[in-house]
Amino acid sequence: MTGKVYLKGKSFELANIAKGQYHGDRCDAVGEDTDGFEELDNLKQGFFFRKNLFIDKLPEDTIALEVTDVAKLNFDLMLPVFERAPNLPDKYKESIRYWSEYANPEYNAHRYQNSVHEYFVGAFDNVATEELVSEGLVVLFENIADKLVDVPISKDSFIKIKVPFAAHMLIDMDSEMYCGSTHELKGVEDIDVDFEFTIYLKYSDIINAPNPNSLYIDLIHFLSLDYGYCY
Repeated sequence: MTGKVYLKGKSFELANIAKGQYHGDRCDAVGEDTDGFEELDNLKQGFFFRKNLFIDKLPEDTIALEVTDVAKLNFDLMLPVFERAPNLPDKYKESIRYWSEYANPEYNAHRYQNSVHEYFVGAFDNVATEELVSEGLVVLFENIADKLVDVPISKDSFIKIKVPFAAHMLIDMDSEMYCGSTHELKGVEDIDVDFEFTIYLKYSDIINAPNPNSLYIDLIHFLSLDYGYCY
């Protein structure tokens, strides 16, 4: 069983165009100069979703229930996290696989582990031989199920969620901020937010998730993933 992240209209179209392509090819495909990340508008949100994420288009004329203050950016889970990593949250791997398919490790990915979860990863010809669980910017959607437990909605209802985002997250993968120097969840009040992007989750996918109150989704792509880990 898997869950999907639903996107609306042009965000879904852009995500489909950009999916699985490297940076330059994505720029050409969408006809945009994306070097000025701070100038991105809502149309370009789909550019940032991870290529192995299970996505679908939100049905037309959907009326969604908005849930606020549930999206947390967890910098301890940015960069490659492998299957035997210490200190992982409960059912982390199961949650990641529920929302996204397996992706093979890039060349040298094991050398760029987040220091909070780092361990000696087996490799052959500089390609890890252990399972890569996540490698983008993982977002935790916290306590959604509890917030909805007394709400009279059907299992087919859609939940609207806004995710805070800062453009520099796409580029600064080597910043101390993202490599385990802080060991706490960071919400919208802790970062310089450039914009929020909107996703939709189906209620049935939420309640059937491995841990309905802790949805870990390897959601956001950052620029260094376009070129592999080469240095």
